[in-house]
Amino acid sequence: MKKIFFISILSILSFWANAQGVRVVAKLDTNIVEIGNPVELQFLAEYNNNVHVVFPILEEKITNDFEIISKKPVDTLQNSPNVVLSQKYEIIAFPEKILGFTDSVFNIPPFQFLVNNDTLLSNELFLRVIMIQLDSATVAKLDTTQQFPIFEIKSPKNTPWTFAEFWNLYKWYVIIILLSIIIILLLVFIIIRLKKNKPIVVIEKPKIPPHITAIKSLNKLKNKKLLEQDKVKEYYTELTNIVRLYIEERFQIPALERTSSEILFSVKSNNIVNNKTLEKLKQILNWADLAKFAKHRPMQSDNDLNMENAFYFVNKTKIKNKELKK
Repeated sequence: MKKIFFISILSILSFWANAQGVRVVAKLDTNIVEIGNPVELQFLAEYNNNVHVVFPILEEKITNDFEIISKKPVDTLQNSPNVVLSQKYEIIAFPEKILGFTDSVFNIPPFQFLVNNDTLLSNELFLRVIMIQLDSATVAKLDTTQQFPIFEIKSPKNTPWTFAEFWNLYKWYVIIILLSIIIILLLVFIIIRLKKNKPIVVIEKPKIPPHITAIKSLNKLKNKKLLEQDKVKEYYTELTNIVRLYIEERFQIPALERTSSEILFSVKSNNIVNNKTLEKLKQILNWADLAKFAKHRPMQSDNDLNMENAFYFVNKTKIKNKELKK
């Protein structure tokens, strides 16, 4: 015990003097402690105002044998003309190895101080850790003959499972079962589609704008040359069907099921077109009604005008590029 005390004193004194006019020291408030009891560790630094000193930064442990319980902020002590700083830690000794369950001396290595970007080491510390021992008077009071009743071992208590417990134990089984069901359903779907000669994956084609379909149909009607074959009724029937189908797809008006007057009324009441375009549509429908129902034979100039009116109506009411992008 005396040896440890003198080693600690000599170690502290040897580290007070240092370069740059800075003196640093680490010390314990005791050199002997029972295992598990706290000890105060203090850092001291004395220097002039032209020096910048940073204390050691300690976290949870100093070494594997000593843990930090609490930490106090750095405090300034009055020691004119120099500056003296102090910082205290409360540590506790829990040595990993106590040889033979007897008292042991443990070493705390030097601590690093930062002085103007240079490292300065403190002194080394020693601490004797003693085991807790019972004296003979305490041992004599223990009743070693006392009999304790022996109880039967109780069976495990049944408690309901929580979802978290079930998931932790069986999650992989659940995932495998679900994946197996998905694979089986997918195989059944593929087999059914193949038996019906249907594609497994149906890729929906982009819908053709109604004005493109209408213009193609009008050009196809022109190339048929039905008027040259004296098929006036067939010509106007197909012409009005093209226009009616265009109105139905473009404006969602059931034009194929309505009369000419009903179509004109719907277009006008919904403010779909201006007066000029509405007049073009009116001419097409009126000439078609005369040709189909009154067996009227329009002149070639009237036939050409009605075809031009059909193109005009489609082009004036077609979907704009901005609408197609949406």
